[in-house]
Amino acid sequence: GKLLVNLNMSLNEPVLRDMIDRGPEKIVLLDDGFQGNDSLKANIAQQVKQHNALHPDRSIDLRTV
Repeated sequence: GKLLVNLNMSLNEPVLRDMIDRGPEKIVLLDDGFQGNDSLKANIAQQVKQHNALHPDRSIDLRTV
């Protein structure tokens, strides 16, 4: 539960939200999985920031590769 990696080439909001809700220390996603959807990528980054603000003791490090 400390690291979640998603190598899916087709990411969507429900899957990403579920990953955040699990509260890992780090989430790693393929940049190509966003399929050029910059708004989805920005939305998920914002949701992680909100999670971190509400739960500073359980902050998530979001990375795309």
